[in-house]
Amino acid sequence: MLEPAATGWFAHTRPFDFATATLSLREDGRRFETGTPSVGAVYAQLAGLELLRQAHVDFRQGIDPQLLAQERSLRDAIQAKTESRIDLLAEQQTAAEAARIRKELEALVEQYKDCA
Repeated sequence: MLEPAATGWFAHTRPFDFATATLSLREDGRRFETGTPSVGAVYAQLAGLELLRQAHVDFRQGIDPQLLAQERSLRDAIQAKTESRIDLLAEQQTAAEAARIRKELEALVEQYKDCA
């Protein structure tokens, strides 16, 4: 199996564990993914999107409405699950609760990636 020369937390089998002691890469092509995008690039992207918004460009035009609804639903579910996990981390939690939330969040992220 090919090994990436450089990788990031997106390539980890359990990225939401934030485990830094060990690196367990995914078995599929996502093992070559990096980590969080560069902040500078994100700001440049946001500026570009703002220009498109100001020019009244409908960049979602022509996209299947069902796909847009699925994307919106998954994005909302990921946000809710992330907030739930943050709440659990702030309190005492059992290992089973943490594992359940982590698995649910990972599954949602995979569905979102497949949708995007």
